[in-house]
Amino acid sequence: MRNSLVKVIDFKNEKIINYTKDSKEYINLMEEYKKMKEELLEIPLVIGGERIYTDKTKDIIIPHEKKRVIGKFHLAEKKEVSIAIKKALEAKKKWSKLDWDERVSIFLRAAALASGPWRDKLNASTMIGQSKTYKQAEIDAAVAEAEEEALINAMRAFIGTINDPHALNSAPTDQANLKEKLENFLSLTSDFDVQVDVTEF
Repeated sequence: MRNSLVKVIDFKNEKIINYTKDSKEYINLMEEYKKMKEELLEIPLVIGGERIYTDKTKDIIIPHEKKRVIGKFHLAEKKEVSIAIKKALEAKKKWSKLDWDERVSIFLRAAALASGPWRDKLNASTMIGQSKTYKQAEIDAAVAEAEEEALINAMRAFIGTINDPHALNSAPTDQANLKEKLENFLSLTSDFDVQVDVTEF
């Protein structure tokens, strides 16, 4: 770990947009919603930065319009899982060489994107894919599930207590801990209400 001067991250809850129907934010969101609803989306597997299209796909439907197909996603089988494990091991080597501040910067960048240029896309896709209202989407997608989670993970990494969520209330420390993480693999399908703390891996 290199020597450095560190600035403590000042965590603040993201301000929720009210989306009054005459506001610019509401108009922009609904434009994105209509645009995304009319698109036919194809979602490939992304393994090691490469897009992989398989022979097996499933339709993506709108829950509140069950006959409306808006796209399809590609399914992974044993071959793709094996490739993913290999790529994950390769990525682990690179990740382990990064200093903690470089790791934290990734979460901070994700938070900035979620609360900024990606906000309408996150909210619109949640409205379509999860049958949420724009108010629910604002809380569940862009703010709570993406932007604030990224910032909280960054805070946990900073204070060196990733496994202790209560440590956010602790005083800042000038020491750092290197924690060894899971050495095997998890294969899971995450629904909307299941969160995976990526700092655990």
